[in-house]
Amino acid sequence: MSTPSSRISSVRLPTGLRMRLTVMFVAAVGLSSGALSLGSWLVVSEQRHEALEHRAQQQARVTLGLSRGENSAAQLDRVVSLTRERTGFESVVVADQVVTSSAGLTIDNVPAGVRSPLGDELTTGGTQLGDAPFFVVAGNVPDTNERAQVYLFVSEAELRESLAVFRKALLGGWLVVTALAALVGSAVSRRALHPIHEATNAARALAEGMLDTRLPDTGKDEFGAWARYFNEMASALQFKIDALSAAHERERRFTADVAHDLRTPLAAMMTSASLLEESVGNPRETRRSIELLVADVRRLSSLVVDLLDLARLDSDEQHVELQPVELNALVNDILIAYKWSGSVATSQQSHCIVLSDRRRLERIITNVLSNAMTHGGGVVSLSVDCEDKMVSIEIADEGPGIPEDQLDSIFDRFHKASESRSTTGSGLGLAIAARHAAILGAGISASNRPEGGALFRLNGLPADTEPLDP
Repeated sequence: MSTPSSRISSVRLPTGLRMRLTVMFVAAVGLSSGALSLGSWLVVSEQRHEALEHRAQQQARVTLGLSRGENSAAQLDRVVSLTRERTGFESVVVADQVVTSSAGLTIDNVPAGVRSPLGDELTTGGTQLGDAPFFVVAGNVPDTNERAQVYLFVSEAELRESLAVFRKALLGGWLVVTALAALVGSAVSRRALHPIHEATNAARALAEGMLDTRLPDTGKDEFGAWARYFNEMASALQFKIDALSAAHERERRFTADVAHDLRTPLAAMMTSASLLEESVGNPRETRRSIELLVADVRRLSSLVVDLLDLARLDSDEQHVELQPVELNALVNDILIAYKWSGSVATSQQSHCIVLSDRRRLERIITNVLSNAMTHGGGVVSLSVDCEDKMVSIEIADEGPGIPEDQLDSIFDRFHKASESRSTTGSGLGLAIAARHAAILGAGISASNRPEGGALFRLNGLPADTEPLDP
């Protein structure tokens, strides 16, 4: 069964994973596009420089070819004149004298590695004329008795300007691609994590008790398989919880029904047994049988009361009537009602008042005292601590104590201690006391005293600072 999305309360996922995915996507695209841009710039730059050098060398060969056999500066001046008329070109001729295309240009501007070329080979190099870069090609004028050299300067300014424009274009494109990658990465990561977002909401809905929550089946991909497995798990969990709830409800109803059905005949048996006990004469055997009958009926009646109390505690409706309770009076009433005054030593403080439910608090103290009277030995002691805002009650006995391996389970239902302790109890008294304490928001614990015996401590009872009405 599928649950509408409106029933599932949305939860905001942490953005760390989405941010990491976006950053990784942007980094991958940025590095790839950056490497491509850098590679493009290097290739284009290399090709443009090679084209410039090739063009300059071709121009130098043509110039040298046109100057064949001329070995004087006057004859070679027309080469210089041609470069004067062309922008981006300069020239230096070295023959019987040095002739340059511009006044500021001298033989000293020729790089040392380019000067004095050998034979018919061309030599090349780079130099700066002012702030302008130039590519220099040098060669000997062919077919001359006295060697004359022509140095051709080709400007690289236009080339560098075009490469700068190309570099800026590549950089701008890289920035645009990276920005688009950030947008696309954010959208892709959001879409990729959407199934996880849905699964988180569904898990939260399950935790809140919406057991019919299911994920939509997105297909045959990994998330589709995940959704199917999640739905199978949720269905199995719902089935198990429904089965456990039904079993618990059957157990609660059985306990309540049995206890209710037994209560009326037990009351009649108790009355009859008491009347029979009072009417019996002196025959000792008959009296002994009747005493055993009365004791068993009382024990069975106590068990029925405990079962009824458990049935009420297991129900969903738990009403707590908070009121100021004077602990001295409550403890004295319990001791008198159960005839424990001579067996329980009390250490109480006057005017110790707690804000609690009197009936539940009485039930807790009675059950723990009954456990100490039944299973303990010697004198049972009860002390009350009212020094701070939270009140605590301690009940100790002088018996063999509680085995260490059973301290954690002493408050379980139908728990019986070791064989060294009496087994006449039902095993429900401490479980009922712990349940009442939990409803009151208090805590109850069990431990062993160093001097011997068990110690039960009820703490977390809020003190009432307002005085009781007279």
